[in-house]
Amino acid sequence: MNPIRLAVVGTSPWSEMMYLRPLATHDGVERVALCGRNLAKTADIAARHGFLRHYDDVDALLRNEELDALCIVTPDDSHHSIAMKALRKGLDVLCEKPLARNSAEAWEMADLAAKTQRKTQVFFTWRWQPHFQYIKELLDTGAIGRPLRAELSFRGGFVRDDQYHWRLDPAHAKGTLPDLGSHMLDLAYWYFGDFESVTANGLKMIDRSQIAGHEGGTEDDAAFILLKSASGVSAMIDVSAGTGVGDRHMDHRLRIEGTEGTIEFDHSFGGETVGLRIVLARGKEPFRQLIVPERFLGGFEWKDAFSWYLKSSSGVRYFVDCLLSGTSPKPDFRVGARVQDAVDAAYTSSVEGRRVML
Repeated sequence: MNPIRLAVVGTSPWSEMMYLRPLATHDGVERVALCGRNLAKTADIAARHGFLRHYDDVDALLRNEELDALCIVTPDDSHHSIAMKALRKGLDVLCEKPLARNSAEAWEMADLAAKTQRKTQVFFTWRWQPHFQYIKELLDTGAIGRPLRAELSFRGGFVRDDQYHWRLDPAHAKGTLPDLGSHMLDLAYWYFGDFESVTANGLKMIDRSQIAGHEGGTEDDAAFILLKSASGVSAMIDVSAGTGVGDRHMDHRLRIEGTEGTIEFDHSFGGETVGLRIVLARGKEPFRQLIVPERFLGGFEWKDAFSWYLKSSSGVRYFVDCLLSGTSPKPDFRVGARVQDAVDAAYTSSVEGRRVML
């Protein structure tokens, strides 16, 4: 079987950690080209990760190279234009989340992918984590009966500094709602199905008015989102990039209550409390700790959240595996567009102070 001829657009630390390093250990991919804004930097990164050529212009890359697939690891405002060019060229596309700047762009991308019959994937990082996969199975097999209400939290302290952050720059993105919020909205969509309504409140916890690059304003660095699913689940989502999390780096917290029981989950990414815990109680039984079964681990010794993507069939490696086997990756652009609908609704709700129906 011929390897997948693939190029990556984006040279950020996230691109190196979650795309370039995992691709370097996959035998089924030919790392054709890497594209970034700084040609010298891109050349260095390309050489370190085994890419054959490098570019500082996406159009030149698409014009000159014979490719099967493209990975888009760039700021939100460039996703649409790059993806549309790649789809029109007949490429399969993996794109970072959120899929686009707004629903109109996201659905245009999803519709073109369907029209051209290209395979697509949105990089909602946490879908491939063994513990989230296990919680999905518990819900699907009725471990707590019918879900009724949920709390989903994703908190970090990445913007508690005096640096420029493009995710908070209105010229490039819309802040923490689409950044961290899209992750939790995707989990809620995956766990509970379509949404009916969204209410949100965005917060600006860190004053960035004196920081270079943010003179024109800054987007929210935290948000609360209340949503109702079509299946009747009410969920509260709490996301923040400006929380003081001490030595944890960031953390996830979930609580899902059903007709017959409750699941609680917490994961600290670092520090003295590093590690994860899943507990379940049914009726008046005490909470008991659950261990993620081996079938979700695939033989890997899984200890930290990001090493998982270096060897397992997850993230970009899963994308390549799907292309090699002829299967369709999930979540695809249609899922990404549905999540974008909820992101847009949450943003509108926060700005206008009202509940938004979907």
